[in-house]
Amino acid sequence: MKRIFVVSWFYPPLNSSEGLVTARLLAHTKYPCDVFTQAASARWSYGLTAELPTADHVRRIEAKADTPTAFAEEAFRYFQAHRDAYSLVMTRSMPPECHAAGLAIKRAFPEIPWLASFGDPIKDNPYRHLDESLFSRWSVLSLKNRNASPGFCLSPRRAAHELLWLLRHRAALRERVMLSDLEDETIRRADRVLVNNRSELRFLLPDEALRDKAVLLRHSYDPALYEDLPRQRTGGKTRFVFTGTLDAQRSACPLLEAIAELKADTGDLEERAEFLFFGTMAERDLAAIVRLGLTALVCYSPPISYADSLRQLSAADWAVHIDADLSEVWHENVFFAAKLSDYFGAHVPVFAIGMPSGDVTRCLERAGMVTVGFSVGEIKQALYEILYLGRRAVPDWDWIASEFDVQRTAERLDQVITEVVPNGI
Repeated sequence: MKRIFVVSWFYPPLNSSEGLVTARLLAHTKYPCDVFTQAASARWSYGLTAELPTADHVRRIEAKADTPTAFAEEAFRYFQAHRDAYSLVMTRSMPPECHAAGLAIKRAFPEIPWLASFGDPIKDNPYRHLDESLFSRWSVLSLKNRNASPGFCLSPRRAAHELLWLLRHRAALRERVMLSDLEDETIRRADRVLVNNRSELRFLLPDEALRDKAVLLRHSYDPALYEDLPRQRTGGKTRFVFTGTLDAQRSACPLLEAIAELKADTGDLEERAEFLFFGTMAERDLAAIVRLGLTALVCYSPPISYADSLRQLSAADWAVHIDADLSEVWHENVFFAAKLSDYFGAHVPVFAIGMPSGDVTRCLERAGMVTVGFSVGEIKQALYEILYLGRRAVPDWDWIASEFDVQRTAERLDQVITEVVPNGI
């Protein structure tokens, strides 16, 4: 039997969302896989702290490269030297260079079926529009200006500002062109495009003619990882736990300000609740904890191992989810954080702060979780109802399992593999 060649920059023991999602999925597919990955660079991860049970049908091939570009080139060379061993290629992005490896393979071996998995959009990632790292605020291509008036678009002053920005940011322009070409050609050449939520699908594939090749594969959780973890806490303060990454766009500040206001109004919040953050936090958020006088209520810890993060979640009363406010650049949230699958797997109610529109919000509401917007007042009111009025989430665990259990996701992947390799692996 031949095998599946999987190109994934992130893979355990690297502790990263993309790697963990990939490892869980491959461990439960029925097909043998070789994962071409690396451990030379821990950039964009929480280090070498993710240990998952090994699957006999999954082999790990470690690259020597320590940059994404060199990694893509090495992946192509490896496949080229072992072409006869494989009947299918899967590439996992991010980083986007994994798809560059897939493109190189597809060009050299057009007969090989290719599944291209997009963790996030590449060419028009909303974060890159928000932070203006690839698009000037004066650009008609910036999503900030997607509803701009004709007067703005035709303004000579605007055009002059944009030209000046382009002259000063030639590297950004080159990257923008590269990412655009990479995403467009990947979608055009791949046999299937894997996405993790419906909002991402609409954003990534606005051309309905291309949507026939799209496949929705949810981020998933493995129930076996939680079997030996505590499921309930007895007494004590109501514990809210956040795990993952916070940054300039995805900020805890609205939550921290709501906690501070609720503390001032009630007087006994410190006896009722505690908020634990594990992962990375922007300097602004860390400073806000001190500035708002929340050091007795809010505890921050640097990144912990994946196993420890699951223990912390299982011992929580509420798991806290925070999304970025993308409303300046798009009308709905196109992201679905992989950590939500960990939250679901821990069977913990979720307190989610995010945009009102987007597949992630729809799923959280369908799952019976508590969702609020970015308004400090709205967050404060919801916390008050939970801590003082006894409000509870009403999770629909059966529906959650039907959508996010890894076995269901793996079965869907196996079905896709059967479609693109009709004669079998």
